[in-house]
Amino acid sequence: MRTLLYLSIPSFADTDITILPGLTKNFRVSYAMIITNRESNFSMLEIEQFCNAHNILFIPLFVIRRQRDPRIVFEYAKMFKIANAFKTDLIYSFCFDHPLLSICSYRLDNRRTVIFIHDVKFHSSSRYLGISRLGRKITINRFQYFQVFSNSQATIFRQLYPKKIVYVIKQYLKNFERFTANANINDVKGENVRFLFFGRVLPYKGLKTLIHAINKLAMKYSNFELVIAGLCDDWEKSYEPLITNKDVINKMIGKIANKDIPNLFRSCHYLILPYKDATQSGPLLIAYNYYLPVIASNIEAFRENIRDSYNGFLFDYKDISQLVKLLEDAVSRSMSDYILLRQNVKEFVENNISLEIILRDYDRMFEEISDNLSKVL
Repeated sequence: MRTLLYLSIPSFADTDITILPGLTKNFRVSYAMIITNRESNFSMLEIEQFCNAHNILFIPLFVIRRQRDPRIVFEYAKMFKIANAFKTDLIYSFCFDHPLLSICSYRLDNRRTVIFIHDVKFHSSSRYLGISRLGRKITINRFQYFQVFSNSQATIFRQLYPKKIVYVIKQYLKNFERFTANANINDVKGENVRFLFFGRVLPYKGLKTLIHAINKLAMKYSNFELVIAGLCDDWEKSYEPLITNKDVINKMIGKIANKDIPNLFRSCHYLILPYKDATQSGPLLIAYNYYLPVIASNIEAFRENIRDSYNGFLFDYKDISQLVKLLEDAVSRSMSDYILLRQNVKEFVENNISLEIILRDYDRMFEEISDNLSKVL
């Protein structure tokens, strides 16, 4: 059986664990993770237990120094030396956007390495843009094979890097339970409609727009609740003063533990994504795992997974009245129509982002890279 080194970082673990077990069908998989002192949704123990359960070799690669400390280059060099010692057939790795990390990645064989990229263009709120762009440039110049997670990102990548080879493989659903979610389209909790905004609060995610829309909705309706769940660095200063009716908003400001995510999504009726820009959305993939319809801004990243008025709803994020209208429709929707929406989400998932489809795409990508490698060796 061929070997695959899967190189990642803790912030991508929720995506990694959805696909790693499937890759073990055709590969002996080693999961190498660069571990820093940053917080993560998954502890090292949880990752180890996951790998043991799926016969995956876990390789922790510890980095102690801060990223702005130039001496970190020695840790990066040692890390890639360890990775290379496994002499794997193929390498699947996150994109190296730190310049020193990018330079050290030259130790990897670019003929057998494919780099996955979540955001071809950095978010408007990204920190250290200049440094990240330099690191990305070095990485793009070094490697030939890349993979993105949406057609829209592939289009941008081909425009920017026409000489590189890029594959499109969609992300699978995010499930934070140890076993299958066993979601049921008829499993609807409570009488009041519960809207959910989930994830770290950042300016580009448009929470201020959502709060203003909820304020307007609360003038006419009381049979609903907005749950805001996630970390926020400036909640008291930037968001709390915007709320005019505190009775309809349930604040869960802080880190949401993995064990609490399933019940949180199960207890809500709609996920709201009022983003100004995005490439993919982790919360959307969690919502689809529980057949939750999504109300989202009409940007290209969401149009790939939301068919307006079929399995969710789209609105112009610049026009708050459109969002208010969709929220009004939601609180007035009959239970039979809501169940139909959930059924449509289920059908969309099965036909477009099933695990079988995604694993087939991974197999095709790795097979093509292997064939190309055999021609030059």
